[in-house]
Amino acid sequence: ITESKQAQQRAIELALERERVHMLTTFIQNASHEFRTPLGIINNAAFVMAHVADADKQRHKAAVIQEQVQRMARLLDMLLLVTRLETCCPTERVPIDMGAMVQAVCQGVLAHGRSGPTLRWDNGRDLPPVLGNEDELLEAFSQVLDNAFRFTPATGVVTVVSEVNNGRVCLEICDNGPGIPPENLPHIFETFWRQDEAHTTPGFGLGLAIANKVITRHGGCIDVKSEVGVGSAFILCLPVYPSREKQPQNNRSLRP
Repeated sequence: ITESKQAQQRAIELALERERVHMLTTFIQNASHEFRTPLGIINNAAFVMAHVADADKQRHKAAVIQEQVQRMARLLDMLLLVTRLETCCPTERVPIDMGAMVQAVCQGVLAHGRSGPTLRWDNGRDLPPVLGNEDELLEAFSQVLDNAFRFTPATGVVTVVSEVNNGRVCLEICDNGPGIPPENLPHIFETFWRQDEAHTTPGFGLGLAIANKVITRHGGCIDVKSEVGVGSAFILCLPVYPSREKQPQNNRSLRP
């Protein structure tokens, strides 16, 4: 019996090791692909700069190089965050004012003069706090909001609505973009997965994966409702801190 159990244990360990190798290989392959595109653009721009004397063209190519360097730096930051979230490293958690967080992120979008769809959000002043890491929750909310912006036409509208229900603070981020086909919904939180297989739209396929990991490790969940040709709604729910439940409320007086 002991030998049989040892053999079973070795088989389990071998299967786990194979799975780890497979996940690492897939991660490296996907990351390499994401770096290859900006590196190719930088190489081409540098070649042009070295072979043209026109100052305007050189400045244009220099700006292209700077943009792609910033893109790679952002990708590195996101990869490091994914790694940290995967390792489940403990982070400092404090009570977070969710209403203030929503205000900060939404007003930040407007302050940076981001072009695209109209952004509307509610006041969120009566939201109770949640216990969490502020930087991680800001990142999660920003990633979902950014995703909504990227897939909503310039003439469309992105809305953020908050409520408290069953002891949870819920933020609903809605867009009127193309929507997500039902067969793609199970994959949208996978690392590096993108609905656009040709990668013609901006993004790395990491934002929703990061948001899901952050919300999950805070004891919450993300629900998705989507209809092709109509739009999508992402609902981020987190447990109230301290564990007190308020009556369900509707803060739907949206700000433009």
